[in-house]
Amino acid sequence: MTVLLIADEARKAAWLSTGQTAEIELIVSEEITEAPADACIDLLFDGSAERIASLTTAKFPLVLVHSLETLLKNLPDHFVRINGWLTFLERNMVEACAPAPQKPATEVLLKNFNRTLTWVPDITGLLSARVVAGIINEAYLALEEGLSTAEEIDTAMKLGTNYPYGPLEWCDRIGKKHVQQLLRKLHAENLRYQPAEGLSVKE
Repeated sequence: MTVLLIADEARKAAWLSTGQTAEIELIVSEEITEAPADACIDLLFDGSAERIASLTTAKFPLVLVHSLETLLKNLPDHFVRINGWLTFLERNMVEACAPAPQKPATEVLLKNFNRTLTWVPDITGLLSARVVAGIINEAYLALEEGLSTAEEIDTAMKLGTNYPYGPLEWCDRIGKKHVQQLLRKLHAENLRYQPAEGLSVKE
């Protein structure tokens, strides 16, 4: 099975941290290439119409895209949504949603990267990212209100909930811009996700 992995160095290292089987012939690029492949994993997907068109034109039978904001109804039928945020890519478990016909092929593909799939609803943020974004937002609100210091907030969450990172540290690892982007999209659906001022990123 030939797979095109579209990723920068950080995402490539994170994705390959679980290894791969001999069944996979991997092509790695930061761009969509003309090389024929049985599947494409686009960890740099931006949800734009141009990107969707390019991936569709390349005629990959199966396309996995890092898409927390673009729902399946706005993607071609052979696309599968996954959470490609840094820190989530290092896990063996991958959250995904897909049209039913694509699920068996997706499971086979991910098994060849020593990963297991958890199918989740086709909602903004999938599950883990929307929860973590909400926690990060609350941490920034607490910081703005002077309830505690950044170090104390991170330490409390790591010790109290056994999270791998404190929320502010987690935000730095994911990228503030990505967290803010998801929160803006979630806020359009539910006012409680209004991004904290501390998450503002200059365009």
